[in-house]
Amino acid sequence: MRENEYELEGERMDIEFAYKILPNAKVGIDGLGNDIGAYVKITLNLPQRYATTKYEEAHTSLLPFVAKQTTVDVSHLQPISMDEYEGNQ
Repeated sequence: MRENEYELEGERMDIEFAYKILPNAKVGIDGLGNDIGAYVKITLNLPQRYATTKYEEAHTSLLPFVAKQTTVDVSHLQPISMDEYEGNQ
């Protein structure tokens, strides 16, 4: 068994991660033409054991993936809570 392979086994669950795209990324504007932030959520099916013990680590390590998918520089992304994400929808 490879190192940390045990973390990838077992019951799986859908885990959500949310990010704010900062205003300086210039992906959103308000009615007055001002740059505003945007929000993105991804859902991954992960082993429950990994998801419950490594959530914050995964949240941060996914930044390059989210940057590539949203075509913004990783410096324009900020991991946020699901509460903050839902409050901005």
